[in-house]
Amino acid sequence: FSSNDGNNWLNEGEDGLDQSLNYLQVTGLDSLHRVTLAAISAPLSVRFISFAALPQGNEIHLTWKTADENGNSHYILERSGDGSRFQPMAELPGMGGPALIHQYQYTDRTPLTGRNIYRVKQVDKDGKYSYSWQLSVDPGMTDETLFNVFPNPVQGDKLNLSFSSTNGQ
Repeated sequence: FSSNDGNNWLNEGEDGLDQSLNYLQVTGLDSLHRVTLAAISAPLSVRFISFAALPQGNEIHLTWKTADENGNSHYILERSGDGSRFQPMAELPGMGGPALIHQYQYTDRTPLTGRNIYRVKQVDKDGKYSYSWQLSVDPGMTDETLFNVFPNPVQGDKLNLSFSSTNGQ
C-alpha cells in the first residue's frame, strides 16, 4: 500500500515475493510515497503443502505438493551451493485447479559436491511469482553420519550441532 498524504492508501500489489527471505518487490512507483506492508484478504495463487529432498546414491530426488493452484502457470526448480545465488534447473508446468492436491517431482542427476540448496519458484500467469521454503541437502551425508546437539538442554538462544561420520570423514 502507498500514500502521498498518509490518509488515502492505494494497494500497489506486488511483482515478486520471497517469503523465505522476507523479500517483496514492487515496481511502478514513480515518486516518493509512504509505503507499508499489510496482509490483505486476497488468496495466494498456490499453497505449498510439502517440499522434500532425498539423496539416492549420486542423485537427489525432489518432490513437492501444492493445493489451490489459482492462476498458476509453472514452477521453476532452482539450486544453489551458497544459499544466495540460485540457478534454474528445471521448469514444470502447473497442473491447475482449486482445492486439488498436486504432486511434482524432479531428480537432480548432477548434484553439486557438498551442500545443495533447493527452492521452488512458483510463477503466475500474470508473471508474478513467489518462492517455497529452502531445503539443504548434502549427498555425502549418509545414514552413517552422526550428529550431536549441545548443550542439552539448550540454554538461551544458542544451539550447536556437531557432525561426524562412522567411516572417518
